[in-house]
Amino acid sequence: MITNWYKSSEGMATLRAHEEDPQINPYAWPLRDEQFASWAEDDRKATYSLISDPADMVAKYSTSYCACMIYAYTGRWLTSQHGYRDANYWITILDENNFRELYSIPKDGGKFIGILKDIEADDGRGLVVWFERWKDGLVQYSTYKDHTYKVSMMPARKFHWIKIK
Repeated sequence: MITNWYKSSEGMATLRAHEEDPQINPYAWPLRDEQFASWAEDDRKATYSLISDPADMVAKYSTSYCACMIYAYTGRWLTSQHGYRDANYWITILDENNFRELYSIPKDGGKFIGILKDIEADDGRGLVVWFERWKDGLVQYSTYKDHTYKVSMMPARKFHWIKIK
């Protein structure tokens, strides 16, 4: 279902609109639907049933959002030989998937994943983001944080940037 959505006319139109305005949420339907998996999930508690995307990333987390964005632009779902899923392991996950070009600063017009260097961010799971553009000397990025789509800005040096091609 998610894979087909990005290939649909609605999915492609949403991605084009998002490129013009990052406030438009490009996360795959049904994942972006606020009613989908709307309960507070905590993957550290065995009592919760976690909803995952085709890359086996937990829905409405930064990792799932970025995995979906990679799929949308490359047609490939990420895989992990080691079963790692937290953002803290994304340099390894991207390397396993042949995304190895590391940048200190992303380039406008390029597709980049940013991995926050502070691994204690986002409750110790880390944070991955999708590069949008440069704005006012800061990097504008989109991600999911606290189960909600966010567009924010931060200095580029706070992230490791890996080119997606």
